[in-house]
Amino acid sequence: IYNPIDLKKINQLSLKREKSFFTEDYIISVARLEKQKDFITLLKAFKIISNKFKTNLLILGEGSNRDMLTKFIYSLNLEERVFMPGFLKNPFFYISRAKIFVHSSFAEGLPNSLLQAVMLNKYVISTDCDYGPKEIINGSGSGKLVPIGDYDMMAKMIEQALQHTPSTKKNYDFLEKFNIEKIINEYEMLFSQ
Repeated sequence: IYNPIDLKKINQLSLKREKSFFTEDYIISVARLEKQKDFITLLKAFKIISNKFKTNLLILGEGSNRDMLTKFIYSLNLEERVFMPGFLKNPFFYISRAKIFVHSSFAEGLPNSLLQAVMLNKYVISTDCDYGPKEIINGSGSGKLVPIGDYDMMAKMIEQALQHTPSTKKNYDFLEKFNIEKIINEYEMLFSQ
């Protein structure tokens, strides 16, 4: 049984106005600031494309790697282009306004943030780690997979998406598998046996 997502609530919250961090375009990533999420690969990829585009990077989440990531951002001279405001109650406003969503983990289950980005009709670039991302990208048709840790390929995919952001179309049949009402029914059926 999949983790549920509340499609209606996510859509409503994406329309609720929040503080803007940038006036220019931005790429977004949403995950815990932990080693498993491999933000180093994302930051290296962003460094490669940072001189070609006036796009910024917004990383939403909190975790034990914050200080290390902050130092790494400064070492790449990206402190004016990368913003990490921490955990925000409504990430959906920011996801819905981003140019693309990037997911750089080297290990995952079924990442909710990736599902939420697809639900909000975002083009996604994700590492091809075991389990979730491949199922989400292939099932939704909403993006591209790159090898784990391959920041050169990630940069190339980001660059292509920024030059010609592919149009995405919500795959309602795919998303319905994760609908909260459907998941509740599946649990009710499981426990009534």
